[in-house]
Amino acid sequence: MSEQFIAAQKVLEALEKAGYEAYLVGGCVRDSLLNKEPADYDVTTNALPGEVQKIFPRTVPTGLQHGTVSVIQNKTVVEVTTFRVDGTYEDCRRPRDVKFVSNLKDDLMRRDFTINALAMDRDGNVIDYVDGRIDLKRGLIRTVGKAEERFKEDALRMMRACRFAAQLSFQIEESTKVAINTCKCFANHLAVERIVAEFTRIWKTNQPSKGLIPLVETGLLGELPPFYETSITPNIQQREWENLDRFETHLEKWVYFFYLVFRDNENHKQVCKANIIDVLPKFKFSNSEKKTIFNMINLIASWNPNIKEKEGKLLLLKHHFKRVQLAEKLWRIISWRESSLPLEKWWTEMPVHHFSELAINGNDLLRVTERTPGPWIRETLQYLFYQVAFGHIKNQKQVLEKEGGKYGAGITP
Repeated sequence: MSEQFIAAQKVLEALEKAGYEAYLVGGCVRDSLLNKEPADYDVTTNALPGEVQKIFPRTVPTGLQHGTVSVIQNKTVVEVTTFRVDGTYEDCRRPRDVKFVSNLKDDLMRRDFTINALAMDRDGNVIDYVDGRIDLKRGLIRTVGKAEERFKEDALRMMRACRFAAQLSFQIEESTKVAINTCKCFANHLAVERIVAEFTRIWKTNQPSKGLIPLVETGLLGELPPFYETSITPNIQQREWENLDRFETHLEKWVYFFYLVFRDNENHKQVCKANIIDVLPKFKFSNSEKKTIFNMINLIASWNPNIKEKEGKLLLLKHHFKRVQLAEKLWRIISWRESSLPLEKWWTEMPVHHFSELAINGNDLLRVTERTPGPWIRETLQYLFYQVAFGHIKNQKQVLEKEGGKYGAGITP
């Protein structure tokens, strides 16, 4: 038994001894029934937040307005939430208020999907009012109650349905999928951070395609804030989805997915760069991540499997070995063609791979030329860098000062 489970059991026991009902609830029950180790254990109870705080000596008021108190048991945190029903939802995302109730069923009936609307008591007995266990056996994602109502309340649930399909390798139940198509316009209200978080969870699964296929098929993808009002008409084949499942890093998956989404389906080698430029900033990636993803897509789109040595080395110097190697891998998968350039050989043949490896710097150039600082310094260093990289001159300070002095002196201000 994990420390998390033991801590949760102690919380249940303490609440029951104090005269309250208490159950494990949600994802931890779902995962336990699937014989998976839950990441954490949540508890629901008819005890009010203030009463929970009185029972346990160490608590954190995580979200008192929503009935949640974090109980600390031997350095383990267990979230305890009072039975509740949600008030009117605002912005297709959050309830304006909540009402605490004394009935477990009322609490479970407000939840998103049947497989998450399960509770379990301290003895392992499962409470199921919505046939969640049947859906677990059938491998189905189905909403509690009318799907349209659940999605209009909280539009993120549509994205979560796709994510659970990937995490659990389940299918989204047909009427639930139809409702996603019907309610997809409500996704415009979602925060980009929430969208990126769900994508990140999808990338962590063994089969991201299980979640992305319904995301595309229902048209939900085009309504998500980063993609909204952008021209996308994904036409992705089954084996292309299967290829996505083969990638290891999140970067590879993002690049491949963006490529499939933004390519011209009449010519798979063409990608709409304008759409990429428009969409990437909306994802709020770091500048480095945006630059890397954009450069990778450009590399793939312009890949030449017959590139000559000089052009190949220039490509390596501009983008570096690992990135170019990855671009070749992605190009092979996307185009279903072969490319086996001697990238590693070209890379190791070059004595330098970055400006910082030069045996000379800007101050040295200022000294030997007696010129004032200016753009000419970078131009000269770049010239020297390529001369050394291609083996035309040695990477020795005296040699570089002499060559750099002549080249730099000839550059007009």
